[in-house]
Amino acid sequence: MSKRFIYIFSLLFLLLNISVTSALCCIIPVLPPPQLRCVSVSTNGSVILTWAEVHDTLSSFNSYHIFSATNQAGPYTDIDSIFNITKTTYLDLTANANNGITYYYLETRSSCRGMVYSNPSDTLRTIHLNILNTGTAGTASLSWNSIHSPDLPTSVGWYHIYRKYPAGTWIMIDSTQSLHYIDTITVCHAFISYYVDIDDSLPCTSASSIDGAILEDKIAPVSPLIDSVSVDPANGYSVIGWTASPSADTKGYIIYEIRNGIRVTIDTVWGKNNTFYTNKQPHWSNPDSCSLTYCLAAFDSCKNASSIDSNQRTIFLRSVFDICGRTTTLNWASYINMPDSLMGYKIYVSQNNGPMTLLGINSPSNHTFTHTSLAKNSTYVYSIQAFNNISTITSTSNTNTVYAYAPVQPKFVYLRYATVVNSDYIEIKAFVDTSGYILLCKILRADDSISPFKYVGSVTPVAHSNSINFSDHSALVNTKSYYYKIIVDDSCGNDVDTSNIGRSIFLQAHPTSNMKNILTWNEYEMWLGSVKSYDVFREMDGVWEANPIATLPPGTNTYTDNVSAFTTSDGKFVYLVVADEGTGNPYQFADTSASNEAISLQPPRLYIPNAFVPKGVNSIFMPENVFVNTENYEFNIYNSWGGLIFRTTDTNTGWDGTCKGTPVPLGVYVYVIRFENSGGQMMESSGTVTLIR
Repeated sequence: MSKRFIYIFSLLFLLLNISVTSALCCIIPVLPPPQLRCVSVSTNGSVILTWAEVHDTLSSFNSYHIFSATNQAGPYTDIDSIFNITKTTYLDLTANANNGITYYYLETRSSCRGMVYSNPSDTLRTIHLNILNTGTAGTASLSWNSIHSPDLPTSVGWYHIYRKYPAGTWIMIDSTQSLHYIDTITVCHAFISYYVDIDDSLPCTSASSIDGAILEDKIAPVSPLIDSVSVDPANGYSVIGWTASPSADTKGYIIYEIRNGIRVTIDTVWGKNNTFYTNKQPHWSNPDSCSLTYCLAAFDSCKNASSIDSNQRTIFLRSVFDICGRTTTLNWASYINMPDSLMGYKIYVSQNNGPMTLLGINSPSNHTFTHTSLAKNSTYVYSIQAFNNISTITSTSNTNTVYAYAPVQPKFVYLRYATVVNSDYIEIKAFVDTSGYILLCKILRADDSISPFKYVGSVTPVAHSNSINFSDHSALVNTKSYYYKIIVDDSCGNDVDTSNIGRSIFLQAHPTSNMKNILTWNEYEMWLGSVKSYDVFREMDGVWEANPIATLPPGTNTYTDNVSAFTTSDGKFVYLVVADEGTGNPYQFADTSASNEAISLQPPRLYIPNAFVPKGVNSIFMPENVFVNTENYEFNIYNSWGGLIFRTTDTNTGWDGTCKGTPVPLGVYVYVIRFENSGGQMMESSGTVTLIR
């Protein structure tokens, strides 16, 4: 065989082979699109796609093509291609899926017939999670979209809900087949993040974007119930008992006292099952001088407080001893809101330090009892005990002591001082002769030097103490001054002695336009040692100065405080005047008497330039603030189109004529300043400033 023949034969064989191969390729079908199963959003907003590998038995695969859009209707962009048929995942770093939904589908390109593309796969969308702080007590509302409607046949169908709390820890809290979920918040106050995911049988997982909000537990515990309010006879303290709140997260109880119709917090009891409290504040609340009313609320670990339960008050027991008839008449305040209804009152007595014995029983409506045939030169201690209908709950009054002998009348009663306490009430202290028997000291008050004195209360002296104290909570200490005197009654109720007169100090403070505060007050009157001096104290920005700002001689009733050096304060100035007693008091007292706290509110002032040169002498545009509260301060600059180009909440920071570090052109700009004045009122000042370059 010649070489020419061999060459021709080889050429024919090659052409025949190419023709057969081409014919074979032409009958191979186009590969289908891959099954896109999962779209998972990463924390940075990128998206991981996962699909099932296309089966290519005849090696016609060329590439996978990934299409993306931010709208389901398109347009879609071919963002990448993958030439490895076994690679079934793709990371889209440009998705930014934390800010919205991104849509994807895939196509397969076959190389057999001139690069033919398959039909698109199912279009899947990323899961976008929204958190709504509903405002409802203690809940957050989660909502999201599915990756496909309806769900893919291969989807597991359950969404897992994950919560990030405490910080850095993701915990799956629940599962649902819904696209909504309500989470009950049990943390007090925290920024909490969430995401959801759903599994596919491939297997793979589609995770949502992450969203979060500041959430807090607002669900209050169930109210407790006071069952008794008694007075401990050993020390005269009020003892309160109650049933525990049934709420499991109860952490303790807030104890309130009702003073002049106002509910005042006096203490906190920690522990769900701590259901007793002893009020050891006799300088505030003395059950031996009046009936004290209490209520309480439960609170949880987030300081959510329950509603207030019903008021309960101590039984205030008083007695009148008739020395001639050797009888004691007891009377007391009714006991209110007794659980299982009030059955009545038991009257107890102890004679000469003996045991308490039952003296009698009164009906619920009878609040008096007369003890007859008292022995001379004997001491009687009485108490009243209220009891309920089934005798399971009792409430004991204060004790009241009666000395059954002819009293020695006191030789003196001296009103030491009348002083204002915390701008709330007037405290009166007196010195009495305890060598004489005193039934009670009556407190009388007059509005001025010519008005008649009127009774405002009484104090039963404590045995072996020559001091008495009375708190006049009905005095309008921030409105006027008062005159006080004390009348001492003997055991028969006869007025036997009257004290000197003491006058409280009423202080007033007024601001002036030239940054001064003018203080005026009345003299403290009737001290036996006379007034030595007046000390003027001042509070600025909520802090009292340790030393008086002025010490003034007696007879001085006014003071002008120049506050121009304190323009950086919020403009609220509080003053207190304290009178000091001089020498010469025959009882060797040197007392003080404080006024009410008077407030002077200096108006805020703003000094604002109308132009500035960033590279000149006045290179920073900044208002000069006088008596402006820095806590709620805002300073904003807007361009002529209303765009915000500068903002600060620092009163010491001004605008340098730039926006994000870039100098702005010369022109007229608008400033808006918002701030809070010393009275707590929000104010706003606006205008224009010319920037010159």
